[in-house]
Amino acid sequence: MRKVGYLSTLKDITEKYKPKNSKLNFSQYIKDFYTQVTRVNPNEYSAYHQRGFYRHLAVSLSIEEALGMLMGEYTTLVIFDPINHELNYKNSKLLIHTLDFYNSEEGKKYIDSYEFNDQTFPSYAIVGWMAVEKIFKYDEKSFAADKDLHLLGESLLNYKNSCGYEGSDVWGIVLKKPIFLNPPICNVLQPEGINNGELWGAEDLSHLEAFDIALQAKVEYE
Repeated sequence: MRKVGYLSTLKDITEKYKPKNSKLNFSQYIKDFYTQVTRVNPNEYSAYHQRGFYRHLAVSLSIEEALGMLMGEYTTLVIFDPINHELNYKNSKLLIHTLDFYNSEEGKKYIDSYEFNDQTFPSYAIVGWMAVEKIFKYDEKSFAADKDLHLLGESLLNYKNSCGYEGSDVWGIVLKKPIFLNPPICNVLQPEGINNGELWGAEDLSHLEAFDIALQAKVEYE
């Protein structure tokens, strides 16, 4: 896109979305403006996105684990070696993203038991979110005490060894207030290299749009 033409387009967008009266919410104007900018030029990562939906996180889980978490069967997500942004994510919404079934046959029976199917709870979709209440580091004693909250056994050492993270720190994220999205945000692929149980943030425009839709959707219940 030629620079002169692009600047002219930005000017047109500014005029189109300029507040008509002083009572208009300015933050909504900024959002509408940058939404149009990214549609014109998908490579334009706006400051609005970077400050807003770009800071949110999702966790990718197998369909069975995602549904189990949203249904309250377990309430503590266990992660390895979190980065600073993850450690400071308290009181934020953690988006729940599905991968495929861990066990296809048993998994389909499991979601059917809750009256879900591959349309209402699909793979590779953002299906809901939960509020992050607390983030803390586990030791052997606290990991064993929380065995009914994370469902990963009593031994922290055994769990780390089974995952191949013998020398890593293990942290727990306590989640509450599950929200189901109806409909879910479908066809969302996690970033390359993200595996089951790992956190991630938006890395491209499709992620930003999916996060935007999910976080502003009318929820079925709270």
